[in-house]
Amino acid sequence: MCRMLILSCSSRKKPTKEYLPAIERYDGPAFRVLRKYLRERRGPLPRILILSGNYGLIDTNTPICDYDCRMTTPRAEELRPDVLERLGNVLRNSPIRSVGLCLSRDYRQAVDGLESRLPEGATVEAIEGGLGRRLTRLREWLYRDVPGGDDTVAERGGRRRANDPA
Repeated sequence: MCRMLILSCSSRKKPTKEYLPAIERYDGPAFRVLRKYLRERRGPLPRILILSGNYGLIDTNTPICDYDCRMTTPRAEELRPDVLERLGNVLRNSPIRSVGLCLSRDYRQAVDGLESRLPEGATVEAIEGGLGRRLTRLREWLYRDVPGGDDTVAERGGRRRANDPA
């Protein structure tokens, strides 16, 4: 099964003057969980995209500078058309069957409409809650399809199929 994770950027960043790949620039707790997973993971990785208040939807290897731009409702609405177009392109070129959204409320507004672009039967899972719960659920989502990985999120539910009522 091909999976995709969309993760919101982090206000905590490595403060260097040079450009860094986004996965290295962002240094919040979710990115630390993600980098640990990427170091440990063997086999196919999920497609990982980062939703940035400054850059929009970017790949983990996109070089970015240090910046300070918080996502707001108006900014999310401004970014939405480009974000959805980019997601449409990714979905046309990849057989994505499961999408994890690790996004706060303001960031979610920028992907509003994602479900209508997913292939029939694809699932979307919101990875949310307070910081500790969200990090635990992110880790569970990442390791779910790893041989010997953690299936506790799947057992708890929380997933829905594209085109199902919310």
